[in-house]
Amino acid sequence: MRPSLRTASWLVLCGLLAATLPAAAQPTWPERPIRLLVPYGNGGPTDIVARAFAESMSRQLGQPFVVEARPGGGTNIAASLVAKAAPDGYTLLISNIASNVLNRALYRRLDYDPGGFAQAGMMARAPLCLLVPPNSAMRSLADVMARARARPEGLTYASNGMGTPTHLVGEMLRQRTGLNLTHVPYAGSAQSNIDVLAGRVDFSFDSCTQQGADRTLAVTYPERWPSLPHVATLAEQGLAGMDLTTFFGIAAPQGTPDAVLAMLETTIATAAADPAVVARFAPTGFVPFVLTRAEATAFIARETENWTRVIRAAEISLD
Repeated sequence: MRPSLRTASWLVLCGLLAATLPAAAQPTWPERPIRLLVPYGNGGPTDIVARAFAESMSRQLGQPFVVEARPGGGTNIAASLVAKAAPDGYTLLISNIASNVLNRALYRRLDYDPGGFAQAGMMARAPLCLLVPPNSAMRSLADVMARARARPEGLTYASNGMGTPTHLVGEMLRQRTGLNLTHVPYAGSAQSNIDVLAGRVDFSFDSCTQQGADRTLAVTYPERWPSLPHVATLAEQGLAGMDLTTFFGIAAPQGTPDAVLAMLETTIATAAADPAVVARFAPTGFVPFVLTRAEATAFIARETENWTRVIRAAEISLD
């Protein structure tokens, strides 16, 4: 049926009005390059994941995503810069467990709110592994607990530094079991792993890329990790609820337009499903972790509540 003259005139009028709307009324983001701040140095897992996603997101949106390393301050430098940036979608943060979960409880004086970001979505995650020296007689979590209880001095465990996930999961183990554990912090995983390998420290929780078939006793994840199907979880070995995954997402300043966040959410999910992107960051031990904005916000809230309890019970403060 042909439209009436009145209907046809109305459609023409609507088309003319849409064409003459001011540019500000139409979604135009992105119109220029987007800064993606990484709170760690170049070449690490965060940088690798960020660059893999940045390439895909640039292709999808037609504008460069410029990955910019801003290390220091326990991730607070990069996080503060993004929190204070204009909420226009052109300055974004690679969010992670430190900047968006742990730092709220670890630092009493921050010039930004770690929980105040607008979450655009999640990209990737990985658990930690319970590692022992290759010549250790401990071959299970039960062995670790028995050895700690049998020795008056208990056991030592290495971490990548005070307040890091590798420290706090060991602290959670101490709180949950009452074991006598002494924390030995290092300035990063390279030296800590050397000392665990040499047997100078009894065990550590570290990246599962450091694993060996003869020294990985557990993973900090509710289910067996795909790349380590032979390694039992902490829950399977009697410690349910001791789950920790390090994660990477993308966060924006509070007040970023919903339309921009929605575009980012879709773009992140598309990149996470791209086999070429996954292949780029797979050697880091991370796997895709796709959450909507609402799911990412809820996930971070749960993680914050969980780890704040651990930090406050241990009276850990970094300032």
